[in-house]
Amino acid sequence: MLYCPQDYDYFCAEPVSQCTDWLNLLPQHRQAALGGSTLTPVEPLEAAFSLTPRCV
Repeated sequence: MLYCPQDYDYFCAEPVSQCTDWLNLLPQHRQAALGGSTLTPVEPLEAAFSLTPRCV
């Protein structure tokens, strides 16, 4: 998700691994198409990402 307030010189990037509302969309679509993970209360999940700024 990317939040860019108008007229500001900053943005907020929030990494996500699923589409919005993926849990409610599961009955109509495959999980692979929606992303997301379902975990047990003690099951861990690890992910990584990187951002590389560049001038365009």
